[in-house]
Amino acid sequence: MAIKSSENQYGSRAVFFHWFTAILILSMIPLGIYMHELPASDWKATLYKAHIVMGIVIFVTTILRIGWKLMDNKVTELKTTPRYQQIMAKALHYIFYAMMLGAAGSGLGYIIFSGLGEQLFLADNVVWPNPRDFLPAEVHEMLTIPMIPLLALHILAALYHQFIVKDGIFRRIWFKA
Repeated sequence: MAIKSSENQYGSRAVFFHWFTAILILSMIPLGIYMHELPASDWKATLYKAHIVMGIVIFVTTILRIGWKLMDNKVTELKTTPRYQQIMAKALHYIFYAMMLGAAGSGLGYIIFSGLGEQLFLADNVVWPNPRDFLPAEVHEMLTIPMIPLLALHILAALYHQFIVKDGIFRRIWFKA
């Protein structure tokens, strides 16, 4: 598999960025919901640390992914896909990029401005701030909650193309030997 994309196939780097990001996001959302509801404990602190590290990885990966997208060859749209679906798919991807960057940035803003990051990584015990007292925490939630139905839409659209339209969309975004 070539590193760069071709007219009909995403290259290995674009495929890696797609699936690596997908795994991280699909892990982060349930983790975020679960840890948010936990009472203060060492376990909650451990999960927050993991969430923070994963958020930083998502942020850096998204920056690299956008940079690669700008340098990579363009994969042509499938001729069988109606124009409105092409526009919706492109818009959804741009919305995902904005949400990933915004969620990571606002999450970092929250842990910095609330002092939570310093407490989690440098202190012996954590005094948990009220997220409602910090605008970045509110922004973080406003960006991540709508991501759930948008991810569902993205996955359903991919399944629709693969199993109903049968246009081989997964072959274009999957690893090739």
